[in-house]
Amino acid sequence: MNYYKAKDVRLKKVPEAQVTVPPELEALFGKNTNKMCGVSPSDIDKYSRLLFPVCFVSFNMMYWIIYLHISDTLGEDNVALSN
Repeated sequence: MNYYKAKDVRLKKVPEAQVTVPPELEALFGKNTNKMCGVSPSDIDKYSRLLFPVCFVSFNMMYWIIYLHISDTLGEDNVALSN
């Protein structure tokens, strides 16, 4: 049986000096294209690690508080299933 060995394919980090930016992008975004509006992608990652869980927990708390408050009050057209 012939088994083919998979090649070890890994991404290599390109040194910063070898990265070339087209002049159109340089003129459009400025010298550093890694920062848009003064915020780098790593800054966005740092903010989102904190902001997402805070927003998620606060949304869930508000949802359940409102849901439980509304479910406690029965309207005239609602029928209670328990005695």
